[in-house]
Amino acid sequence: MPVSRAENAQAVRRLTPRGAATRARIVAAALELMYVKGVNATTLDDVRAASNTSKSQLYNHFADKEELVRAVAAERAAQVLERERGYLQRLKSFQGLVRWRTALVQRNALQNGAYGCALGSMASELSDQDEQARSTLAEAFAEWEGLLAAGLRRMRDSGVLRPEADPDKLATGLMAALQGGYLLAETAHDLRTPVAALRALAETALRNPTQRGDLLPRTVRLAARMGSIIDGLLVRARLAAGVERLAAQPVWLDQLVAGVVEETPADGASVTLTAAPCKVMADATLLQRAVGNLLDNALRYGRQPDQPAIVHITVANGRVTVADHGPGVDGEFMDEAFDRFRTGSGSSGLGLSIVRWVATAHGGTLSVYNAEDAGAIFELTLPVIP
Repeated sequence: MPVSRAENAQAVRRLTPRGAATRARIVAAALELMYVKGVNATTLDDVRAASNTSKSQLYNHFADKEELVRAVAAERAAQVLERERGYLQRLKSFQGLVRWRTALVQRNALQNGAYGCALGSMASELSDQDEQARSTLAEAFAEWEGLLAAGLRRMRDSGVLRPEADPDKLATGLMAALQGGYLLAETAHDLRTPVAALRALAETALRNPTQRGDLLPRTVRLAARMGSIIDGLLVRARLAAGVERLAAQPVWLDQLVAGVVEETPADGASVTLTAAPCKVMADATLLQRAVGNLLDNALRYGRQPDQPAIVHITVANGRVTVADHGPGVDGEFMDEAFDRFRTGSGSSGLGLSIVRWVATAHGGTLSVYNAEDAGAIFELTLPVIP
């Protein structure tokens, strides 16, 4: 059964006022860290430092990270539902619907569209790792949608909506649009640049028929790039949905990576692969996307000026290492390398953000460091099947 806020409250009531305050401080610190960094990237040491508590204090309240994550999930769900009840419990007009929408937009604008939905971003990481926490968040989503449906039903019954309107379907559509809006807020920047460039190429080709032989291939390549970005959005949407499980199955990691390398156009670059047989439990489609993004990042940014890229990939013991000979990752941005709008070169992009999401969804990690001579090294690590 999911951990409810009532069960959390019972646990707090059994504590002394000082103990309750310490527990609340730990949960608040973990809640913020897990929202910004992600659940899997947040360690208990991070939580101790942020909450200014000792190891004994932390373990006095939470036996392990799993128990803390469940408390955070319950608290996050309760916070979101308390906020949404304030807007939706008396919803009965379009003006009320606009107020609700405006509050959501303003809240998202305060963080510049980063991190996504507070519930969805957490649920996406826990969908295949912790059934109890996942259920807590899934029930919160269901209640949220139910609040919206009840308000829409009041609008229909009072004549604001047409009699044939289906409040439940409308609520489902609005929730889907809301989660999609969070996703687009995170990724709109990535689509604007190629769309503008594609339009410029097309307009130039229309004005200069003699240049079409040169412009059309560039247009096709740019359209392919946009297709990759849209594929990336779909991957993020799957992860951000939060309530669906990964299609995990035993996968030979070395064979999967070899297939990705073979199918990726090198465009003059030198790509070598050294692989030892190893098997992992993974969603093969998501994992292919993650490996493809690492390779694409190396091919695109891991090169010296006016030189072809040189990339070497190593696969062993559940680890995929992608090393390039480019300028490396600026130390100032090392911690931000996997942010939603940053690539290894410092340019905007979704690629590495998707790789990190895939890694954490599988209980793995993604790390980056610079080689001693030149270039960046990215390591995707996944749990190995014995």
